[in-house]
Amino acid sequence: MQLNENQTVAKSKNKILVQVIQVFSNHNLLPWLICAAIFLIMGLISPSMFSGYSIASTLSTATPGILMSAGEIIVMIAGSIDLSLAASVGFSSVLAAGLMEKNGLPISFAIIIVLLVGALIGFINGLVVGKGKLQSFIVTLGSSVVLRGITLVYSAGTSIPLGLEGQTFIKISTYQLLGLPLYFWVGLVLIILASLYILKTKYGRHLYALGGSELAARVAGLKADSLRIKAFTLAGFFSALSGLALLAKFGSGWPQAASGWEMDGIAASVLGGANFAGGVGLPLGAIPGAIVLDLILRFLVTLGIDPYWQYAAKGIFVIIIALSLARGEYGR
Repeated sequence: MQLNENQTVAKSKNKILVQVIQVFSNHNLLPWLICAAIFLIMGLISPSMFSGYSIASTLSTATPGILMSAGEIIVMIAGSIDLSLAASVGFSSVLAAGLMEKNGLPISFAIIIVLLVGALIGFINGLVVGKGKLQSFIVTLGSSVVLRGITLVYSAGTSIPLGLEGQTFIKISTYQLLGLPLYFWVGLVLIILASLYILKTKYGRHLYALGGSELAARVAGLKADSLRIKAFTLAGFFSALSGLALLAKFGSGWPQAASGWEMDGIAASVLGGANFAGGVGLPLGAIPGAIVLDLILRFLVTLGIDPYWQYAAKGIFVIIIALSLARGEYGR
């Protein structure tokens, strides 16, 4: 009798736990809780991570990755994936540096051109995927290689350091506001606006429907191709913004910038609430997702883990977190 009562209590507790996880998942709060938990655990092991300098450094360092992942999440909501965003980040960084230094364009013109070009790259990807009825994985993998090649040609394979005009760009972009650079706050505002746009507009509702079931969306009369093209365009815009943040941080357009970020962007998106099946997620989730990856890397450095093993260890951490999320039917 006592055993049955214990089993009933245990089942009730598990049911309550699952319901709590589902509530947090439905409101996109779970990624933030996971991020906070990891920060707390790592901070208890290494108290230096609680310092104001360490927190500010984490946020500013993670900003380019946050912006790129926000674009990736938008594409993943539509049930697609974009492997060209990292290459677009590197290209945008080099293009911005070149426009300021080689062509002598004013900062405002250079920024506008870079953002437009980034959006255009996304638009072309979406057009080929949507109208060509091709797999987004293959299309964006190809465009990633093309962008890397164009970046090398444009930069002649060397970095483009910012001169006098570029120094003004750096001073403005890295202006400290509440201990964080201006590019962080600009990115945060734009991500919030994008999240509200997806949550509160007809486009957002249709995008979730497309990711949930493309067949059902088409049967319902939704313009699937247009929805997907717009998602890729927004992703291209955010990747260009990420490139500008990267340029502001390092002061030089480097042709190999953001190399290897493809998997980090996808990992941050999944940790931030997106799903390969589509239909779930929110750009805001890129913030805790990217921060978790940065925290893991910083923690490994603090522990003195060999640099060659850090990437392997980070991958193991990501897999463990992903498995934990899957057990709670995360994002569904």
